[in-house]
Amino acid sequence: GDRVSYLLWPCHECNGAGVRNVGSQGFCGAHLAALYSTLNKNVFAFNGIGNQSGVMRPDFGPAHAHLECNACEATWIGIPGERCDWCVTSHLALVAHQAERVMQAPDVDPDDPRYTDAMRAWGQRLAIAADAGLIDRDSAERLINRELQRAA
Repeated sequence: GDRVSYLLWPCHECNGAGVRNVGSQGFCGAHLAALYSTLNKNVFAFNGIGNQSGVMRPDFGPAHAHLECNACEATWIGIPGERCDWCVTSHLALVAHQAERVMQAPDVDPDDPRYTDAMRAWGQRLAIAADAGLIDRDSAERLINRELQRAA
């Protein structure tokens, strides 16, 4: 047998072929899907799991089946319980978009009385983004300095 199949325990519910071990119990695709369906869908936002939604597909490999993401409802063939590539890609795109947005300087003229407050607020947003790992601190400082030099 392959390396994956002998590390999996039989399903604790039906004694069928296990596709995932969760905690101290083995799960077949159907019972793993039943377990995940008891959780709120929002728990899996941008981190969806493929639940078995169709027949097993041994032609794609051991323990492979038709899957449906429990977060975004994407479908593919894989091993029940694996992460959804669509969710991963969507999350990375969201992070990149947020980084791009926070790095845009406020569109306020330096002569506008709101300029100082707008720059202070932008600096705070950049600091929060740097603390969160969205952007690095050096980039944030360069952006602020560039904008201040442009305004001088």
